[in-house]
Amino acid sequence: MTRKVSGSKKKAADSTATSPSVHAAGGQPSTWEEDRTLIHGTSPHERFVIAPATLITEFAAVHRALAESATWGDFIDALPQWALSSLQDASADELPSRECAFDAAEVPGVEDHEFPPMLESMYERWMPAPLLRRFSRASSALREEWLELSPSQVAAFLKAASTLGFQCIEDSDVLATAYGVS
Repeated sequence: MTRKVSGSKKKAADSTATSPSVHAAGGQPSTWEEDRTLIHGTSPHERFVIAPATLITEFAAVHRALAESATWGDFIDALPQWALSSLQDASADELPSRECAFDAAEVPGVEDHEFPPMLESMYERWMPAPLLRRFSRASSALREEWLELSPSQVAAFLKAASTLGFQCIEDSDVLATAYGVS
């Protein structure tokens, strides 16, 4: 795996999406809104994607929970707060009781590819407004909308993000975990 670091002089080792202190599950608040380490690369959908390392960790946790949970309690306990809130908001009914056997196909939105949301749909929740205004454009597929970063402006985006104090690490392998690809 090749990693390319740009931005702040802070060491990249140990600050990747696999850092043990960054996953907030079971309804705990996350810290990705303040994360200054950004992982970027090409998504499995062949788009340039960038996100805070902590957010990538949380997306990976959602995919692991979908694949590995034995009960609904296991699933709920493994989810970061934003994912649990998203499920509760999207569900017309209450989620099954914690002791019920878990089947990912029963999770609202999974069959329709609406849950978990695409990583790109979270840009507005963490990306500073100057970066959003300058580099993103609206895009959509199926029933989901997101902001897309233009591939022709990747270098300028990374430079601008670095100027704002972000450390940018190129690592498509880590990024793929946010899509459930290991």
